[in-house]
Amino acid sequence: MADPTADQASSALRTLEAELVRGRTLFDQAPSLSALEEAETSVLGRKSAFSSVQRGLRDLTDDERRTVGTRTHEVRQVLQALYEERRRSLAADHEAALLEADRLDVTLPGRRPRPGSLHPLTLTEYQLVDTFVGMGYRVVEGPEIENDWYNFQALNIPPDHPART
Repeated sequence: MADPTADQASSALRTLEAELVRGRTLFDQAPSLSALEEAETSVLGRKSAFSSVQRGLRDLTDDERRTVGTRTHEVRQVLQALYEERRRSLAADHEAALLEADRLDVTLPGRRPRPGSLHPLTLTEYQLVDTFVGMGYRVVEGPEIENDWYNFQALNIPPDHPART
């Protein structure tokens, strides 16, 4: 008759191999980060078959515990590496999709500014100028001659300053 702990050990090893295959499949087929998180929980979570194998280690003999424990550790490392690799890949794809969606096409023509209008005071000034020109007056802008007061005295420039010569 077979030893019950040997059956438990071989059953645990089969479960580990099945979980490795299942985890690899679930991680590779996860279409999004949230689906990947769910896959990780179902494969490596507290209520998973993987965790039940770890909890069952206490029922095995020392040699079987060493063998199954080593394989459990190896499978966990492989599954975590697969998970991290897929998570990085999905995160990069998500980031690229966000960048593509937010991309600005600089070749598109710009928006034309809305046509504006002149200020009402400017329009009134133009009408007055047109009226006076129509009556025969000339329009002269600015002073024709500057005098000493506006150029120097009002600016507090002393009489012996070089700019006054």
